[in-house]
Amino acid sequence: KVHAYEEWGRKHGALFPHLGIVQYDPHLPWGIAGLATNTIEEGQPIISIPLSLIINHAVVLKTKPFSDMSDTLQGLDPLWVVYLFLVHERYNASSFWKPWIDILPSSYTNPLWWDDHSLAIIKGTNLHDGALQILAVLRRIHEEIVSVLQKARPDIFDPTIFTLENIKWAYSVFWSRSIAVEYEGRMVASLVPLADCLNHNPTAKTKYETENNMFHFISMTRQPQGCQVFADYKMPAETNEQLLLNYGFMISPRDDALAIRAIQFRLVTRSLHPHKRRRK
Repeated sequence: KVHAYEEWGRKHGALFPHLGIVQYDPHLPWGIAGLATNTIEEGQPIISIPLSLIINHAVVLKTKPFSDMSDTLQGLDPLWVVYLFLVHERYNASSFWKPWIDILPSSYTNPLWWDDHSLAIIKGTNLHDGALQILAVLRRIHEEIVSVLQKARPDIFDPTIFTLENIKWAYSVFWSRSIAVEYEGRMVASLVPLADCLNHNPTAKTKYETENNMFHFISMTRQPQGCQVFADYKMPAETNEQLLLNYGFMISPRDDALAIRAIQFRLVTRSLHPHKRRRK
């Protein structure tokens, strides 16, 4: 799947001559990752992706069958439309984005995927309240919006496909992988296949820019051959609480406030996995 994914990108104009996309050991905290196959010099693009490969609300409205439903979709939150599109493409065997979809996780580690017992452990925290609020929105999309769309276009909105579980999956895909991209003159939250193989690290010296209809991740430091290449996604979330809710992971605390949250999360994690030993 990873090889087909790389070939799909190259076929459609993606450039990453010094980067290899690999499947890491599933026991490690990342799945797909980017490794430097050659030294990447300071100022050199790590990966360049044509805007024709990205997904955002504007792209969805130009892509069949959603391009034929502009009146039906009018008034819906743009991100809701993207979630619905992702669900549709997940089960579309002829999807243009199939090689990318094939490498996506089938489930996620954010609190939307936790069972009731795990959620109960964080009851009374902002994290718990945030998870319940998001789940309420996703249930509304499923119970109200999808039911209306099914009446308008039963040929597209199959109830066995547009389930709450799949909508939750689409939400998690978007929020764990989206990045602000300059598109048609404005910054738009977008999914950028292939570029999203770079795992996030807030200390990574990278920048991104859009030029000549290409999205570029650029290294601002020299990266030796064989290292894992990280990127700083400039995430708007500042706290580990927000990172865990939206992305399903945490980072090392950078100040006392974050340290307190990190300690709380370690306690939660330890209670969820009582047999795990602390690292020395």
